[in-house]
Amino acid sequence: MFAEFDESEKPIVKIKLGLNIKDDGDYENFINKWLQLEDNKEEYHYIIDTTDCGFIHIKYCYKIASFIKSIKARDKKYLQKSIIIVNNKSIRFLLKTVFMISKPVSPVYIVTDYETANRINSKLGNNLPLVGEDYNYVSN
Repeated sequence: MFAEFDESEKPIVKIKLGLNIKDDGDYENFINKWLQLEDNKEEYHYIIDTTDCGFIHIKYCYKIASFIKSIKARDKKYLQKSIIIVNNKSIRFLLKTVFMISKPVSPVYIVTDYETANRINSKLGNNLPLVGEDYNYVSN
């Protein structure tokens, strides 16, 4: 399975992405889980760990960008923010490609490690400034 969802700390939903998307079924499983979270009609946010990702075919950038557009077209969006851990140049390139095609559903914070992701998540949850944190921000 490409994406493992951990909802044990809701509203935080942690997603661990695997090495690659094996086929369209892997992609569909990811999308269906995301839709399920939206259909629950409860606010949530993502911490997505891409540190184990390898090659992801560029066609999935276009597919996920199209999916993001469909989520954004909904009357209410329940995803409040995403923190994405990226330490691989090719994954960072693919992520930039996705966000060039479609702006994200909610604000995105891109970091290089899990510790920074946790600190940023904590600061955001406590309405504290992100002074001194190393991240890239993508607005929705």
